[in-house]
Amino acid sequence: MLVSNRGRPMMRLIADTVEVHDLICGSCSDEYYRNRLGHHEPHRSCRSNLAEAMAPWGVAPRDIPFSFNVFMRWPVQADGTVVPMAAPSRAGDYADFLAEMDVVVANSACPSDITPTNAHNPTPMRFVVYEPGR
Repeated sequence: MLVSNRGRPMMRLIADTVEVHDLICGSCSDEYYRNRLGHHEPHRSCRSNLAEAMAPWGVAPRDIPFSFNVFMRWPVQADGTVVPMAAPSRAGDYADFLAEMDVVVANSACPSDITPTNAHNPTPMRFVVYEPGR
């Protein structure tokens, strides 16, 4: 169950072919590339992708919460560090969520080719939204 910052159920995970997700690292961003990776050149990021996707709904970048990183594998090590690893998902894998309230959702196929998050090979993701019974 994904809950709001007020503890209200927002979305429930009802099907999942991979069962590996990240809730610790948030979204890659310009700051992440600069501060953690020492990469100072302009680069697409999940934060910029989400900001662009949410702009038509009047959602400011500062109001976009940390993301739930579906299929991302950044395990926490014994010393507390996290290690980016290639996602375990393959073509055809999926996760189905059921909205428990009205939500505005955006997604980003992580564009990072600097860390092994996507095995240095970001690929497109299909995102399907439907209403049951329609």
